[in-house]
Amino acid sequence: MNLKIYGIATITILLLSLHASAQTAEDALTIGQNQYGGTARTISMGNAFTALGGDLGSIAINPAGSAVAGYSQVTLSPGINISASRSRSTNYYSGMRVDQNKADFILPNVAFNINFGTNNSILKSFNIGVVSNISNTFTEQSVLGGRTNESSYFGAQAQAATDWRIEAADMEKSDCYERYPFDLCLNYKAFLYSPITGETNRYVGITENAEGPDAQGNYNITMREGGMLKQSWGREVTGSKNEYLFNLGFNFIDKVFLGASIGLTTFNRRYNDYFKEAAMDPSRYPASFTSSTGVTYNTFWRDGSYNYKISTSGTGFYCKFGIIYVPTPWLRFGAAIQLPSNMQITENYGASASSSFDNAMFSSNVSTDNYQNKYNLRIPMRANFGIAGIIAKRFVLSADYEFCPYGDMVFQYNKVNAEDWLQQNQSVKSSLGMGHSLRFGAEARINSAFSARLGYILTSNPSLNGVDSRNNLPINHFANWGKHGENTASFGLGFNSKGSFFADVAVAARIFSTGFFYPYDNMHDIDGRVVVRAPEYVIDRTLWTAVVTLGWRF
Repeated sequence: MNLKIYGIATITILLLSLHASAQTAEDALTIGQNQYGGTARTISMGNAFTALGGDLGSIAINPAGSAVAGYSQVTLSPGINISASRSRSTNYYSGMRVDQNKADFILPNVAFNINFGTNNSILKSFNIGVVSNISNTFTEQSVLGGRTNESSYFGAQAQAATDWRIEAADMEKSDCYERYPFDLCLNYKAFLYSPITGETNRYVGITENAEGPDAQGNYNITMREGGMLKQSWGREVTGSKNEYLFNLGFNFIDKVFLGASIGLTTFNRRYNDYFKEAAMDPSRYPASFTSSTGVTYNTFWRDGSYNYKISTSGTGFYCKFGIIYVPTPWLRFGAAIQLPSNMQITENYGASASSSFDNAMFSSNVSTDNYQNKYNLRIPMRANFGIAGIIAKRFVLSADYEFCPYGDMVFQYNKVNAEDWLQQNQSVKSSLGMGHSLRFGAEARINSAFSARLGYILTSNPSLNGVDSRNNLPINHFANWGKHGENTASFGLGFNSKGSFFADVAVAARIFSTGFFYPYDNMHDIDGRVVVRAPEYVIDRTLWTAVVTLGWRF
């Protein structure tokens, strides 16, 4: 049996935020970061198209890419995302691993581009195009669970409420959700933890016993004798970030290509997670309820759960300019810059908790109202540079570098809560640095009809927090990009008919860095020393993408 001892703990508890919707550096990065989609050809070549152009999937990367092709074209690129996650705990559930997959239909690119010849020796042609392009996708479903008698989520909730010194009477008030975290209010209202008998601001979980107080006024809190819990956790994420572009491209003497795009960015992301505990043997978890008339009812607890949901949407406009220079038929250079932009963000969020007892009259389902929050997020400029070589008119090699100073993102505030926003912006500045991306692509023309392609993307983690224990370097250091950032490998095939039709296919695997987190807090004593560790969860995840592009040139 594991022991937790506390009175009024004289420690500092670090919570992410008082309200579930408070903006963080992680929120800003989720909204601001790009992982381009495109056509099957650009995806299969790692989107290393800053210096290549010619493909309608390249316009989102470099607006000058539209001017490279001396013809008009239209493309449609349907596809599918499959998130494959493997979850495990490093210290609970006897090493159990759980695999979970989730699939979403995507449309990473729809575009058309019209080429106009000029009969001019300097301005050879210009292009007008409209493009819809995905710039990030959010597809995940991860689950984990197992049996334990070491610690309890609802025990950790009781500990947190005690550390906060929350009076039980305040838990009953209607403004509880505005004053304290959602989970503490809801799990209390669902009878999943309660005040220790005779106390008003010290609590015990439904999964625990409280003995005492001793001479110093402290209590011994233990897991229920002989009890065993089944814990279940899950997270589901869906959505995408999309760009809708109006593009102009100009071809000067077949050597200098210039382009400009006005873009509308839309952002939609839905996040849902839950944690559930259930008694393997309810008879080990007796519970008593006393009515307002003094009648006591005895029953047994069966299970309880907490669920949090948030939906985030937003829009913003930006301008992007690019150039491609072709000094010789076998060498190309490219560069593009996207100007800072503002995203108008709306969040809708809420939470719920439920409990089940043998006597159903005490089972409970409680929830918050649906809350809404609106704010602006300023996204800094981003720039990319590329070089490409064409060998014997059959082989193409290309490389891109892109950067964005994510630490310069700013939550824009109104005068009512300026101080809160200032603290959040300082957190972004101190938590995030420069984001880097290296993209590589290769293409080999097999014959006049078929081509084969490969690509690779290395994306750094812009976090300024943390050091890799292997080399004692920050996790955003170049030496740690591979381990702490994202790695994407891709391949594909292309078909060109003798007429105007062409088709491409691509498969890409986006491998995320391993994620570690705790679903609830460690158990501590009155001096803040950890006496029972909470489960540590580890998530390994790969996002597979398969895309087919159908296109026509005219």
